[in-house]
Amino acid sequence: MIPDRILNKPDRLTEDEFHIMKTHASYSIEIMKSTPGISPLSLEVASLHHEKLNGEGYPFGVPAEKITLYGRMISICDIFDALTSHRCYKQGYAQVKAFSILRALGDKNELDKDLVDEFIRCMGVYPVGSVVQLESNRLAIVQGHNPKDPIRPLVKPFYHLKPDHFEVSQKIDLATVTDDLIVKCVRADDYNLNMEQIIEFLTHEG
Repeated sequence: MIPDRILNKPDRLTEDEFHIMKTHASYSIEIMKSTPGISPLSLEVASLHHEKLNGEGYPFGVPAEKITLYGRMISICDIFDALTSHRCYKQGYAQVKAFSILRALGDKNELDKDLVDEFIRCMGVYPVGSVVQLESNRLAIVQGHNPKDPIRPLVKPFYHLKPDHFEVSQKIDLATVTDDLIVKCVRADDYNLNMEQIIEFLTHEG
């Protein structure tokens, strides 16, 4: 129901184009209402997937108290999918970046903050012992979790990229800093390293 020139536009939509794009939610509701066998729950989910707790969503601007549990859940899933998917006008964000944006939307009362954290826990983030790349262009190993902020674990940097070299660093609680975040999970062999090397270096460092 949305014109291809808008649906597949490789650039940012104008205000008028975005208004047209948003009508897809109303179209989907009408199509589902006229489709035999569609369950009430399916219609509920489709109807609420762009609504926000602050009442500024669409197509109806539903207030928070009228957005059901499933409506709150689907809006998180929908935004995560939009953030991580490659589109004609953008590359998808890394999973961790998407998690950060979801939590920010929770802080702004657009999404249910508790459900955002449950979603992140269900998806799984950083197991202890996994290797991650930081914004500071370093590799680090995850040493512990922060249950209240699952996308900001306790990490131990051990390797600097460009130039590549092992480095001695203090462990970092990412929940307490604002100038370094995880970019993505990586594999040691992506950088011609192996876990034995890493463990040996960390053990020697104490």
